[in-house]
Amino acid sequence: MKKVLALSIFIIPFIYCHSYAQDDASSDLPQPDWTFERVLRFYETDRYVFVIATVEDTVTYKGIWERAKSIKPDVEAEVKYENQLDLEDFQERMFICGTIQAFDSWDAFGLPIEKIPGGFRFGSYSFVGKDDGILFLSSDASRFVYAGNSLSAIDKLLRTIGGLFQYTIVADGVPRHFGNFVNNQFDPRGHIDLEKERSQQLGGKLESRYFVFHYSPQAIDIGGSLEIAATELDTYVEEVALGLELDKPKYKIHAYIYSDENEKLLLSGHPGRGGITYGKEMHVLGLEPIEHETVHVLFNSEIPTTNSNFFNEGIVSYYSFTTSERDLENAKEIVKKYLAEPIEEWANGSVYFFHTPSENGWPVAYPASGLFVKFLIDYHGLVKFKEFYKIADIEVGFIKTYGKSLAEMVVEWKSDDRSW
Repeated sequence: MKKVLALSIFIIPFIYCHSYAQDDASSDLPQPDWTFERVLRFYETDRYVFVIATVEDTVTYKGIWERAKSIKPDVEAEVKYENQLDLEDFQERMFICGTIQAFDSWDAFGLPIEKIPGGFRFGSYSFVGKDDGILFLSSDASRFVYAGNSLSAIDKLLRTIGGLFQYTIVADGVPRHFGNFVNNQFDPRGHIDLEKERSQQLGGKLESRYFVFHYSPQAIDIGGSLEIAATELDTYVEEVALGLELDKPKYKIHAYIYSDENEKLLLSGHPGRGGITYGKEMHVLGLEPIEHETVHVLFNSEIPTTNSNFFNEGIVSYYSFTTSERDLENAKEIVKKYLAEPIEEWANGSVYFFHTPSENGWPVAYPASGLFVKFLIDYHGLVKFKEFYKIADIEVGFIKTYGKSLAEMVVEWKSDDRSW
């Protein structure tokens, strides 16, 4: 059980893990491996080397290292910079993490990821964008790779799925390709070009002032309901912008609406009932999650995300509390029962967001994050919260922005009569 939990933390860092039945629309696509066979094979060893591209100490490397080590803590793992590697290390299994251009001898790792000027080539595709990156597991289980053209690209990889397919590629920070090798090499038969597949399977399209909606033409209930909902959603965008002091978007949000969970998984990389946002696009099951994901898109497009589940979800819950007294009071009733919990560990990620206690099938971290964010904004203002939100290291962010540690602020919140 501990191995499964650790695996789900690392491989699917932002969502629940489920299995799905295969539907007709997606039956001809490469299917995900819910056994995580390749990942588990990588850890069937006495030792592996965690290789970092540069001597830069970053939150990105630290986060990946901690997750990698958590899967099998008993396996010996050593962190080394590229210039510290010796010949024996190349005979070991390697977890390789970093910007490809920062590696002096990238070809020495024996990967099918070719380093080219300004980027990398994989199969028949070239990627030279700043936020292009790849997660790759070699067929022989000797190499596990999180790499790309920038650290921000690697951060984006952490927000998408990994391990269900042999490789995941983000372009402009958005998942664009999944796939598995055929006979240990890249083959179009094992490849999913997400944009191509979405255009074929989600041929229904409706544009409004702030949205471009994509859905299956066969999902008649979605199409008919969407025509009614579009005007209300445009109004909702303007309400959110006003309430969170954001600019009205000068872009359109692309909303991909799926009719079942397997279709959503294969065409977005995100399992489960919940939605996911990547940049200025969202992927949802039905119409219900669109409002929630809209807040994510608007806030994170203007205020760079900290890549923190707790505060990323907290600002959305906070907005719902400002517009619904009922939601606010319900959240208080739930969270009051858990005030003895170390919520500061939920906030800094030490306790995984989706492994916090649950009520009504949802993690208590959802209402708790909204109430804590409300406390911060009520006492210190929205501008200050936005300043904090930009800082990747949460503990540093609290000291720098609020002059107190996260733990101290949580204590103040728990004992604040106005918050309850």
